[in-house]
Amino acid sequence: MSDLSGTVPVLLKLIRQNTSLSVVSDFLKSQELHYSASKWDDMIEKRIRPALDEGEITTNQLESLLISSEEFGRQHIFLYKCSNTTANELMDEERVAKAASDTGLKEVYEGSKILDAPGSLTISDIRFDEIENKKILVIKLVETKWREEFAGEEADGGYIIKRWRKISERAVNVVRLHQDGLLEIRLASHKTPSSYFDECNKIKKAIEVVLSTSSFREVSLSKVKNTLLNDKSALKEKIRFTNATLKNDRGNTIRAAVGSPKDDLSDDSSVNDSMDNFLQNSGYCDGTNIWFIKNDGSEVPRSDIHVVLQGEMNEFVVPGNCINLDYEYVLKEIKQLNS
Repeated sequence: MSDLSGTVPVLLKLIRQNTSLSVVSDFLKSQELHYSASKWDDMIEKRIRPALDEGEITTNQLESLLISSEEFGRQHIFLYKCSNTTANELMDEERVAKAASDTGLKEVYEGSKILDAPGSLTISDIRFDEIENKKILVIKLVETKWREEFAGEEADGGYIIKRWRKISERAVNVVRLHQDGLLEIRLASHKTPSSYFDECNKIKKAIEVVLSTSSFREVSLSKVKNTLLNDKSALKEKIRFTNATLKNDRGNTIRAAVGSPKDDLSDDSSVNDSMDNFLQNSGYCDGTNIWFIKNDGSEVPRSDIHVVLQGEMNEFVVPGNCINLDYEYVLKEIKQLNS
């Protein structure tokens, strides 16, 4: 990782925006440092800065903390696949280094850039990570999104004047290529009117200088959706269902939803009978809301993780914040359900 001594204020600002006091407290506690703080100003001025000044923590460690917070959760994820051979060719470190150097991204490859609000979509990091002893190529892209928020209205003679406030939001997008050929394009959730499908194509174009996506095909998640409903009883200890949309070849649709987010569709026999009957007569699952449940004694997930399976055929959504371990757990489960 890069030397971030000149960007500590930006780094601390982004940690504050993208994580929580409890996460930072856990990090400081793991370093056997003073970790309690009831508000962010105290956490930064009384805990983090003194620890940095004394060399008890490093800016590289803070960057890792930021990565674990901003690169996971609140994302629309699109999955693609290529052959193992193609993946390993694309992940060749000499090839990636040369591509980065040839396109003016050598410094980004050698050390990430901490960007707050860039004027356009910008590659801020190109690196290799390792998960379960397997290499992963990671490309991070940061951009500024703008949305409008109604700020009020006033009368002016015979006119009503409405005012809108323009608000900027920092968006972090992540692309990861695995050795088995799986490609994730993870887009930051946003409130702007643009479609995620169009956003995905924009990301593909932006990373073309380092990683060509021409050899990849979409990974259909239809099997996951149907497996979730067909095997919901067997999955009950792991997954909670809150709603589902079923369709058939005629275009007819039925929807089922719980009365409370803490309820589980699997507990209602009449609803299950209706869904099973529909599925057995040329029906299929078009979309579902599920929660991967935290179980006592298990390290992951650390908390219940909400996942939405809808939209494009290769798309799923993790609407809330989550740590990297929880996201990896969700991705692994989805891959297994789709195998």
